Amino acid sequence: MAEIDPGVYEAVAKLHSEVLAHTARRKSFADNPMETLEEVGIAADDLPSKLLDTLTDLSFEELSVVARVGAALLEEGFSGMPGPGTTEIII
Repeated sequence: MAEIDPGVYEAVAKLHSEVLAHTARRKSFADNPMETLEEVGIAADDLPSKLLDTLTDLSFEELSVVARVGAALLEEGFSGMPGPGTTEIII
């Protein structure tokens, strides 16, 4: 498996911390994902396309579940940023 660009990790981590973790932005993302990404400074091209496609298909309620899972993982010590040589996204 190829190593993932650190910029992708940063964009995914920012998506969680700046969009999914906040109720108002999560609602905004559910209604208008591209505009919300632009508002928080995330380029859609920086996110994995399958991830973005999946998230844009979800309802506000479904996005809330994704946010809760991400928060629970972070609370348990998982990292949004990988260690050197990691090839998979942690969150």
